[in-house]
Amino acid sequence: MKALSKIVTRGSLTMLGAIIGAGVFAVPYAFKMMGVFAGSLVFWGIVAVLLLTHVLYADVILSDPGMRQTRLYRQVRQVLGEWPGYLALITHPLSLIGACLAYLMLGGTFLATLSSAVGVLGNPLAWQLVFWLGGAIAVFFGVKTVSKVQSSMGWVLVALLLLSILMIAPAMNVSLLVTAHWEGILGMTGVLVFALSGFQIIPEIAEICGRQRRRVMQSIVFGTLIAASLEWLFGVSAYAAIGNTLMPGVQDLTRAYPFALYWLLPAVGFVSVATAFVSMAQELKSVLHLDFQIPEHIGWFLALSAPLAMLVLVQQDFMQTVGFVGAVFGSLNGMLISAMAIALMRQKKILQGSALQFAPYVCLSVFFFAFLWRIILQ
Repeated sequence: MKALSKIVTRGSLTMLGAIIGAGVFAVPYAFKMMGVFAGSLVFWGIVAVLLLTHVLYADVILSDPGMRQTRLYRQVRQVLGEWPGYLALITHPLSLIGACLAYLMLGGTFLATLSSAVGVLGNPLAWQLVFWLGGAIAVFFGVKTVSKVQSSMGWVLVALLLLSILMIAPAMNVSLLVTAHWEGILGMTGVLVFALSGFQIIPEIAEICGRQRRRVMQSIVFGTLIAASLEWLFGVSAYAAIGNTLMPGVQDLTRAYPFALYWLLPAVGFVSVATAFVSMAQELKSVLHLDFQIPEHIGWFLALSAPLAMLVLVQQDFMQTVGFVGAVFGSLNGMLISAMAIALMRQKKILQGSALQFAPYVCLSVFFFAFLWRIILQ
């Protein structure tokens, strides 16, 4: 029982660390745009959809031992056929690269802020390179090193986020807790999908838990719900403390903290994005190795060089990046996972007799609408 508890705890922390990354710092601005009341309804609705998607993806992976050494492209190709597989071949790597890009943007910024506090100066780009180098070294040494980083930093992340929320709470304006701006909901859907999605790490969760369904599902549910609760509390308290003057990005968030604790936000930020960065970079390396059949050392080089190249080549707009990656690549991946679940359910390989037989259709519809809104209507 003690060993079982340790495995589930490790799996939950890995799930939590993969979800809470750069996206958590977009949540306060999302609440500003939607209002806390309306935003909370949307937030928890998306949590429900993504939790179902995480569970469905785990069921898909566990339905066939042959999926153990594959990622989304080969899984989709096996279940849905060649053409959907080609779509996953594009969307999955790009979603990982986009996520790593967002983590690099903020990781260097937080590192620069922390270093300046001890008198070590440097421009954000230089610290972004330092942040990238640290992540590259962790991923180079493989899954075991990444797993240790995730587990140890997971506890630190939870502690820092809870401390951060407690420090912000006294400055909250409670009148903002009942605000509702329904017109702002659709524009923030992609941001919340990015902030709350963790399906990329599900294959690793399955391996951590020895592919035992109960352990896998417990880790996914606990990790997803704890991460979502922390993000919601942080988003609500930070917005209510600053009010409607809050601007996109992370700079304004420092105003929510007492002056003596100015270091707390960059500390939370660094731990959260560092944990998520090594998770996503490791997964990208695995995708290149398992799905593209690229040797591991070359996969490591490509996995780490792609987001670095994007960092140098593209304009660093944090909100635009997370919104686009979530609404487009996140939604497309969610649709593919939902479609795989429907296909396997019809083949009677998963969800037989389960009350969740409706879930794939609901998830598919939500992701399709989020994608359509971003591409056509926004």
